[in-house]
Amino acid sequence: MDEDQLRRHKALFLREVQEQVKMTDVDQQAIDYEKLIRGAIWPVVLWCVIAIAAVGFPFTGWLLPSSERFASWFARAGAPVTIFALIAQTRVTRLADVLAPGHFGRTALNNLRDKYRWWKSAGNAVAIFMTIVGTVMWAYGDLFWNGR
Repeated sequence: MDEDQLRRHKALFLREVQEQVKMTDVDQQAIDYEKLIRGAIWPVVLWCVIAIAAVGFPFTGWLLPSSERFASWFARAGAPVTIFALIAQTRVTRLADVLAPGHFGRTALNNLRDKYRWWKSAGNAVAIFMTIVGTVMWAYGDLFWNGR
């Protein structure tokens, strides 16, 4: 092998190594990005579940003062439902920021965005619905339970 062939062979080898390193960087970026997305999803799910569970809280009778009627206790439970739903909404906004960072990405990253976009939509819908439920409970909850 003459020196020119050796130089070409070495350059080709270096290009192949560089391509492998680039693929590894892209793969690692995708892994890191997916971890970031999943880290933004769990607070959305957590606060939505807490908001939904708070609707059932007055039915447990726990912490119900003896001087309080169930109807007013149910109405008061609407305030925490609304608060938890609004917190869930702020977490949805954070997830939206993670999914749309304000710049174009590589195909692998865009595929991850598409894969997890449903979580943003579902979290947003649940948070808005629970905000409405909590507000209605808070305002009119005692009217639902007139006799109690």
